[in-house]
Amino acid sequence: MSVQRSVLVTGATGLIGKALCRRLIARGDRVVVFTRNPATARTIMPGAAQYVAWDAKPGNWEAALEWYCMAPTSTCWGCERWASTAQYP
Repeated sequence: MSVQRSVLVTGATGLIGKALCRRLIARGDRVVVFTRNPATARTIMPGAAQYVAWDAKPGNWEAALEWYCMAPTSTCWGCERWASTAQYP
């Protein structure tokens, strides 16, 4: 019996991110996608539990993600783990 995990993923609409999300969803995990455009992400990577709009500008996205997940009042959208597959030019 597998354990359902909650995983937050950045870069879910890219090559690696899509493959990762599909595999997580297929094994029954709850996937939360951080994306610049939730509507587009729903089309490109359907099946996630939630799509969260966020500003992923280079230089500040790591700090923003850490703040979302480490702030004392945050539950990181209920996620136990996160994976960043986001890439910037």
